[in-house]
Amino acid sequence: MAYHSSRRRRRRKASPRFFLFLFGLLVLLGVAVFLLVRGGASPSNADPTPTVQQTPLATESPAAVSTPAPTPDSAAQSITISAVGDLMCHDRQLRSAYDKESKTYSFDENFTVIKPYLEQADFTFGNLETVLEASSNYTGYPGFNSPKSFAQAIMNSGIDFVTTANNHTLDQGWNGVQTTIDSLQEIGLPFTGIAKTKADSQQITYVDVKGVKVAILAYSEASNRKVDTDKQFCMNRLEEDRVVKDIRQARSDGAEIVILSLHWGGEYHRSPNSKNRAQAETFFKAGADVIVGHHPHVLQPITVKEVTRDDGTTAKCVVAYSLGNFIHNQVDPYTDAGAMLTVSFSRDSNGKMGVSNVTYLPTWRQRRDLDGDGLMEYRVLPVGPMISNPDEYVTSSEVRKLKTVWEETTEWVGTEDATPIGQ
Repeated sequence: MAYHSSRRRRRRKASPRFFLFLFGLLVLLGVAVFLLVRGGASPSNADPTPTVQQTPLATESPAAVSTPAPTPDSAAQSITISAVGDLMCHDRQLRSAYDKESKTYSFDENFTVIKPYLEQADFTFGNLETVLEASSNYTGYPGFNSPKSFAQAIMNSGIDFVTTANNHTLDQGWNGVQTTIDSLQEIGLPFTGIAKTKADSQQITYVDVKGVKVAILAYSEASNRKVDTDKQFCMNRLEEDRVVKDIRQARSDGAEIVILSLHWGGEYHRSPNSKNRAQAETFFKAGADVIVGHHPHVLQPITVKEVTRDDGTTAKCVVAYSLGNFIHNQVDPYTDAGAMLTVSFSRDSNGKMGVSNVTYLPTWRQRRDLDGDGLMEYRVLPVGPMISNPDEYVTSSEVRKLKTVWEETTEWVGTEDATPIGQ
């Protein structure tokens, strides 16, 4: 994009110095136009930024679809997608992030260490489990309401997208849904899971990742509050028939990859229940490729399986039943640990996108009261790298804790279906 400015000048006789200036200006303008045509100052090998679009749902549920729409020649042969767990903002985080002099909240330091890891994938998303800007009275659990600077820090960290369907979505009622949408749109952080109108709620969200069309579908099994009957469309509910219909619609629309973000399961349960296991199987058969779960606030196993779809085709599918917490102030057992899931997709000889590799980076939420005033400093740390190369803000006792987290995480989440990385 080129920007032009003009200013009024008094008429005066042109001088030789003026012509030299004009010549130089024309040369600079020519160089600028050349660079603009060639792509400006951006590196020629830079990956394109993921773009988001929404498509209305069909009125009738499409049948199982095995063949996606023709792939553009420019589409990538492989991409990586990462996901993290719950992004929460409790009371203590609010107090600790507040600057009395500027009367503002800053959460950027929470993500400074983990940021390079979040930025590695072609597309990264997480579960935003708070309302934004429902009022100027910011609160944590049980009625979350956070400043939009919390979401701004999330976006600054390298997270490209958030899902917003969870049990805290309606903490501030219908007003909170509207202000959350307004805040996310204002800062430019794409999302799915909530809507202001019924028409918007019947849209499927697609992300263009290096030319690959990816559908992101988000649903919640429960809600802590209710809204009026005429506003119940505002959050996507985890209803099997609807999810299956949406998956099939996404495939019919030409999505090469379908990802589900599901807020489900029992809080603080380290194993998925039988209902969620059965639902995962149903959704995979309908055409989903990856399921990212959250709500338990603790890690649950990651499973990779070969699935025969309803249309008779086979596919490798991934379910992370719960990625645990990412940023938060919870202190219950195992809640300080989380993981960043990364799924690699590659084209086969027929040009079809499929899962080719699955890894996860164990993470740990560090919480320190440095001044003894009750105000904490929070950081999300990559476990393995901080064990082998701790920075000056990690104590020896914390290194021992990190080693425990690594052992517990890799033992529980597993190492066969998904590979832990960082050590």
